[in-house]
Amino acid sequence: MMTSFSVQKAILFLCILLLLPAFGFAAEKSYIVGFHKKPGKAEKERIKNAKGHIKRSFNLINAMVVTLPEEEFKKLKKDKNIAYISEDMIYTATVPLPGNEYAESWGVEHISADLVHLTGNKGAGIKIAVIDTALTIHMRI
Repeated sequence: MMTSFSVQKAILFLCILLLLPAFGFAAEKSYIVGFHKKPGKAEKERIKNAKGHIKRSFNLINAMVVTLPEEEFKKLKKDKNIAYISEDMIYTATVPLPGNEYAESWGVEHISADLVHLTGNKGAGIKIAVIDTALTIHMRI
């Protein structure tokens, strides 16, 4: 049988657990941070000072994928040394069609995807990304 002191301690413990997330545990999101020049030591320090963690740096573009608290994201958006900052998200251009995708979707039918799927190949583990900034006219696309 619990004493009234034990019950009070249990209630206090539960209150602390419930309130703990409100103190210092802000939601973190993943962002792509672009810089005006190739990120070096100063840029990495800028992210760390913003309570961020670098998930990935790129060789071909002046950017990093980082996790940041939301309030730090707002501060970094105003930093003149940062070219852009945007949430790291997966975008889709279409919504799956109801019904028979092979018969109703022109592209799927014309590349014979149904025949490939019949062999058991579903493309699992393959990642594809297309980024078209529309800055120039592409003659091959």
